[in-house]
Amino acid sequence: MPGPVAAWIGAKQEGTEATKWVGPLRLCLPPPVEGTGLTLWQGARLQIRTGDIADLVASKLIRYDELDRSDIQYLLAAGRAPFAHVQRAVERLPAPFADDPVVRDNLRNLQDDMAAWGLG
Repeated sequence: MPGPVAAWIGAKQEGTEATKWVGPLRLCLPPPVEGTGLTLWQGARLQIRTGDIADLVASKLIRYDELDRSDIQYLLAAGRAPFAHVQRAVERLPAPFADDPVVRDNLRNLQDDMAAWGLG
């Protein structure tokens, strides 16, 4: 039986990608802050929450491809996180992402895009 990475590659090639496997070196989310984020679902013994909108946006700046920009535009329109909040979330990213030149360049690109989207 193939491992999860081989299974993911096979699923992606077949066009049935449903899950993304992210290695710890590519996971770039700031540590969670209690009381922030959105509750997606809550049961009697389980609660599923997202991170803060600004944190989710900051985590997408490592790539900032077309899909990421679309996700970010939706998140910002739905959550109304100002650029300053995203900027602070980037400062909280774990090493090496907080100082990554690509993240910093994309943060500047995001500022321009937010202005163009009418969200700046």
